[in-house]
Amino acid sequence: MGNYFSSGKNKEKAQKDDDSSSVPQNNAQWQQKGHPSKRNRHLTANARFYKNEMESYPDGDFIENILTKWKGDYDRLEKHHGYIQWLFPTRGAGVNSYAQELKSHEVEAIMDDPDAFDRVLRSYEMMLDFYGMELSDKTTGEIRRAANWKVRFQHLNGSYHNYLRITRMLVFLEEFGYEHYKRPFVEFVLQEAMEHGTLIQTLESCKRFWIESIRIEEDRQHLKDYVHRMETSYASLNQNHNAELFGRADDMVKKSKDCSKENDHESLGNPEKMSKAEWREKIKTLKLLEEDFSSHRQTELDQYRQGYPGKEDDENMRENAQFYKNELKFYPDGDLIETILTKYKGDYARLEKQHDYMQWLFPLREFGMNFTAKIHLLQRHEIKAIMDDPEASGRVLRSYEMMLDFYGMELSDKTTGEIRRAENWRDRFHHLNRSYHNYLRITRILKFLGEFGYEHYKRPFVEFVLQEAIKKETLPNTLESCVLYWLETIKSAQDRKQLRDNVRKLVTRYLSDESVVPSEKDDNVDISNGNQTGHRRPEETEDKAEDSLDVRANDEWREKVKKFS
Repeated sequence: MGNYFSSGKNKEKAQKDDDSSSVPQNNAQWQQKGHPSKRNRHLTANARFYKNEMESYPDGDFIENILTKWKGDYDRLEKHHGYIQWLFPTRGAGVNSYAQELKSHEVEAIMDDPDAFDRVLRSYEMMLDFYGMELSDKTTGEIRRAANWKVRFQHLNGSYHNYLRITRMLVFLEEFGYEHYKRPFVEFVLQEAMEHGTLIQTLESCKRFWIESIRIEEDRQHLKDYVHRMETSYASLNQNHNAELFGRADDMVKKSKDCSKENDHESLGNPEKMSKAEWREKIKTLKLLEEDFSSHRQTELDQYRQGYPGKEDDENMRENAQFYKNELKFYPDGDLIETILTKYKGDYARLEKQHDYMQWLFPLREFGMNFTAKIHLLQRHEIKAIMDDPEASGRVLRSYEMMLDFYGMELSDKTTGEIRRAENWRDRFHHLNRSYHNYLRITRILKFLGEFGYEHYKRPFVEFVLQEAIKKETLPNTLESCVLYWLETIKSAQDRKQLRDNVRKLVTRYLSDESVVPSEKDDNVDISNGNQTGHRRPEETEDKAEDSLDVRANDEWREKVKKFS
């Protein structure tokens, strides 16, 4: 499993801000024997506090006031630290020097007093509410989401000192006969973190401390086995679904570094001296002239094209629909979708450098690379909910149009999905030729379109890119991804075959004479239908300089051919 946790200074600071000593350092000894009892009958502050006879201090209050007036005052509960060691005293000392370590005679005194003992559970419930949770069964200790869970989970993901508070709280529960409450709490958090991705930042503390606070070895092992199964499952799924994508990403980084040498044209070779046979060999390495040049990608995309056979719908997962209805911000550290579609649009630096929004804007029914989003797999009922909501369904198309603009393209026909160059195409094409991780994004976008009734948009997009990559030489670096991945997202076998045939015809046309450089060829092949028209279409009567970005276009094509080898 990857590193899901924000590390370093925030957590180090949190350890200084709150109590870090509520769990003994020697977990094994504590689990077996408990903390050594230090009976001192003269120390009764905890019992008196729980009997509502004295205030917590410094700057504290009576426990009854805390449990009534402080409950729901989340800002106060977050920023005030002194009350925690009074509300959840343990056998270990904490950072509040005014608070007293819990003594065995105090435990007995509190449990013998009905009102005081009732406050033990009320204290736990108040903090659960603060964390966006509630008890669903006071007998078993089962936990469920509270009505305020979205906002409170978002807070808990970034409030690391609360993880120390939770450790203290769990240790405290055991002292008062609620040991059996620990496992349901930990199970709930693990499920939210590992299955729903809502409390992902808590996972490290949950594995290292909260599981270990449980005395019952069988319960601890059960939870550890669950974590192991989930991690193994993620690793296997990532390997099956994303291994090649990660490999492509690594390769793309290398290619990007190679392409950054814009002025070093000599390093690209001299294609004018390349023979027709040499050119053909370069093209053959991509298998563009072979009948099955994309067949080795079939297995990877079969599941998608067949609608993920056997995948069950999880009715409890609603995050994608809530996001598209503008009810939920993406996380970590995200925005509402309306903010993205208005304020992010045209902010190309932000769209390029920020990555976490992509899997929220284009969710799929398969795993991705953003851990917090990838476990929000798109569900069939969410697709229906989004498509049944006019505003939410409108955002599907707006999301696509925003990314087209980012890539220098625009829809020329919203009915057919036809694409044309946008006004900013030169700069954006130049960027797209060197921003290889965007090729992975485009694969995701095309798959997403197919889930929301825009399957017919894919072919026009692929045809447009092939025209630009092969005929006009403006997007040469996209060619490999276009023919091996984007084309293969199209569900119609007939459309895929036609496009492969058209690619072969165009490549064959380019290899039909002794000239090697594509730009010197007859430009009269229409990739969209495979015809050789014998004359240029009206939009192709522009000066040749309009069809090529600049002198680098030919160099990019030549470099692309070199990379295929």
